[in-house]
Amino acid sequence: MAVIIASSLLILLLLSAWYFSGSGQEWKRYQREYKSLIHELQDSLDDVSYHDEGAHQYDIEGLHRIDRCVSCHMGIDNPDLANQEQPFASHPGTFLEDHPVEKYACTICHGGQGRAMNKKDAHALDPDVRWDHQLLSQPYLQSTCGQCHLSIFGEQKSFAGTEVYQHGQQIFNREGCLGCHRARGVGGILGPDLTEQGEKTSHEYSFQNI
Repeated sequence: MAVIIASSLLILLLLSAWYFSGSGQEWKRYQREYKSLIHELQDSLDDVSYHDEGAHQYDIEGLHRIDRCVSCHMGIDNPDLANQEQPFASHPGTFLEDHPVEKYACTICHGGQGRAMNKKDAHALDPDVRWDHQLLSQPYLQSTCGQCHLSIFGEQKSFAGTEVYQHGQQIFNREGCLGCHRARGVGGILGPDLTEQGEKTSHEYSFQNI
């Protein structure tokens, strides 16, 4: 009897280890659910194909990014899934036309931890996840556009989808912040350098001393 009990416990332990280290992983569960969703909606979809199962990764050397977000967000480039819930919905708008994930990845715009393979670590929103760049939501998501497109913003130019960002820039220019602060090598030296200020994702910290 003892041998049977011990064997049963061992089998349970092995099954648990297999589940949590293999098919029970969150990203694999999402892929199974995505595949089922495609089969369920196939009569109403123009594109019924789906990415190969398994971990997917974009290694963007020029941006120093290794992103595995598409391992869960498998419908990101399928416009037929625009009305689905995340992580199955397609990317809104036409941003992917100019910013394909294979060239820019995801975290360069959205923040988060691109190497992670579970939602908690990837989004990095929980206090116990140590990561400098949390997943951004609107309107803070607009701030990342300035990493590449700062030169196109101005009083006489508009850039659809970045209205909050542009309003902030107008306030920054109007109030003469560079009279005391330096940003990207330009400005005064009386106040702290603001070049990396936008990297802070805890916005309360940014304003606690103002």
